[in-house]
Amino acid sequence: MKSIIRKLPLDFEKLKSKIFNDNKKFEKLFVNAKEYLTEWNIYKTKWSLAFIEVSDLSLSRNSNGHYKAKFTYNGDKYKNVSVTDPKYDKTGEVGGAYLVVSLPNNPYFWDKRFYKFIAAIYQK
Repeated sequence: MKSIIRKLPLDFEKLKSKIFNDNKKFEKLFVNAKEYLTEWNIYKTKWSLAFIEVSDLSLSRNSNGHYKAKFTYNGDKYKNVSVTDPKYDKTGEVGGAYLVVSLPNNPYFWDKRFYKFIAAIYQK
């Protein structure tokens, strides 16, 4: 079977510059500096995917074995953010990285919150 995914010619530095300049319009990562958005907050955000650069990424595993991230973005400290990147299974200090952060389509069952998650990590 032939792959339907094609590589596009891409100038990463140009793309990175455009994305970071767009992200600077927003002080907080998806409206607030918490690991989740409430139903009220979800309507305030105009996007559900962000590509950010951090310098202090740290990863750990909780008692359920899920990976959690801690980092600083625009001066705000984020902690307990879920990591779903299947290629990244390390714990400890990572340092500088690019993160693809996303929001779910639906809120969590129990508390009706939309928990932010890291879909991909690209270590510098």
